[in-house]
Amino acid sequence: MNMTEITRHEPEIEMCEAKPYLGLRKTVTMATFASAIDLGFPELFEWLETHGVETIEAPFVRYYVVDIAAELEIELGVPVHSEVKSDDRVQHAQLPAGEYVTMLHVGPYDGLYEPGGAF
Repeated sequence: MNMTEITRHEPEIEMCEAKPYLGLRKTVTMATFASAIDLGFPELFEWLETHGVETIEAPFVRYYVVDIAAELEIELGVPVHSEVKSDDRVQHAQLPAGEYVTMLHVGPYDGLYEPGGAF
C-alpha cells in the first residue's frame, strides 16, 4: 500500500468488557501528534519488555481531550492480563466496560481528522 493512501473503515459500536492496560499519557497538538505516536509506542513497548509484561491485544490510542485547534490529551495504551506495577512514566489503568465507538484508520496521521468527523 502506498503510504499516502488512506483506508477508512466505518465507525462501529462495540460492547466491551472492562480491560486493564498500561498507558503512556501525552498532551500533543496536531503538529506533534505523529511524532508522539512514532516515539511513544516504541517507548511503551521498551518499558513493557524491560518489566517482563506480556500484552494480550493490539495497542490503541485513547483520546481524553480533543481540541483540534489547540491540544489533544491522549494515552498510548496496551491491554495486559491484570494490574501491573507501574511508575511515573507508564501508568496502569482500565477501560471501563460499556459501549465504545471504534474506527480503524490506516494511513498517514494527517488524515485522522477527516475520518474522526464521522463520529
